[in-house]
Amino acid sequence: MSFEPGRSRSPEFFWVKERASGRQAQVPSGELAGAKIRFVDCDLGSVAPGLIYPNRSETTCLELRNDKHAVSAYAFTSNDDLEHLLAFYELNVTPEFRLGLYEGRKETLVTRTRRKELTHEFIVSYMFWLGGGFVGYSEAKVARPTP
Repeated sequence: MSFEPGRSRSPEFFWVKERASGRQAQVPSGELAGAKIRFVDCDLGSVAPGLIYPNRSETTCLELRNDKHAVSAYAFTSNDDLEHLLAFYELNVTPEFRLGLYEGRKETLVTRTRRKELTHEFIVSYMFWLGGGFVGYSEAKVARPTP
């Protein structure tokens, strides 16, 4: 496994590459601390339809596990601009809580984790950049050993 900084040369995400298979994905650096990463065959049938970006290419699926949680995710590339990516994933969010991009805003990276109100149950976590994204679609909390 190798790690290389993302194209923006910023620490927000890294390219993670499995040397044996050549599979690679951009992963948010916040998910990498102490994580064990495993590339898996994609079964997008287990992903809620509203979380699968329709204009994606080069879809790569992976699992990340650290001492806090295990996340099932997919990374993808797309020729769509950042505004289209964000609009798709914010479609079902109450308008006053949407992370819209507006004319003149020069953001090149958008990141968000959504949880259900009151229960804080995980819904989705995503990070988008010009040219693609990373979508965590399932999370399981890791049980801490009792002393």
